[in-house]
Amino acid sequence: MAITTSTSRDHLLVSYLCPQEKQNHSEYNSLVLKMGRMKFLYSGGNMSKKYSINWQDGEVVSVEVNGKQYKSPDLVPDPEDRIELQMLMSKAGDMEFTEPANDPLTKIVLSIFLGVGVLMLAIAAIAAVFTVRSFSREVSARGNVVDFVVRMDSDGQEFYYPVVEFALPDGSIQRVPLSVGNSPPAYVKGEAVTVLYDQERPLKARIQSFSGAFDKWILTMITGFLGIVFVGVSLFVGWWFYKGSKPAVT
Repeated sequence: MAITTSTSRDHLLVSYLCPQEKQNHSEYNSLVLKMGRMKFLYSGGNMSKKYSINWQDGEVVSVEVNGKQYKSPDLVPDPEDRIELQMLMSKAGDMEFTEPANDPLTKIVLSIFLGVGVLMLAIAAIAAVFTVRSFSREVSARGNVVDFVVRMDSDGQEFYYPVVEFALPDGSIQRVPLSVGNSPPAYVKGEAVTVLYDQERPLKARIQSFSGAFDKWILTMITGFLGIVFVGVSLFVGWWFYKGSKPAVT
């Protein structure tokens, strides 16, 4: 049996030719699954009549001969037509079908997931651009940790935020409390450090370290990860439903 499939927005078509019948050019069969109904179409290669059987929920709801509809094969007046329809029904009984996933709620949920994922990826891309620009504006200077600002979190734990001093190109000394703290303190007073600061805004400074660079990429990494998860789940679930909508021919 040779099988071909094609799909469109509102229906799924499966066509096949039985090898023996193909050699005799005696018949062409196709199956259309549309709007939850099955229509099995039959036409003879050298015949002028076309037959169709409309199925719903595994039951025959009507048959057609050359476009004329009958509620049952028994109501077809021509005995030869009834025989052809019975043969067609027996062949259709050997096939198994799965209706397409056309649940509006599923489509809405998938669209929301996909939209959120695309939004997250867009935020990640924008954040990455700003982070790279921030790195490009930084210059380094030798400095020292001169003090700490101690702050407590909601659990009462103390965090130590370094205060650094470094010289600007004009010779002036800049004193900056940093925005990243540690518990216990990561530095000691008087420790020499390399300070990275924005040339146009010297108060925007940080100590050169892996953790300092990592903190700048947190927003990009979180939104990028969430975007990939949401888009990936949407595409996988959409593919799974699409795959499940294809008929299985046995």
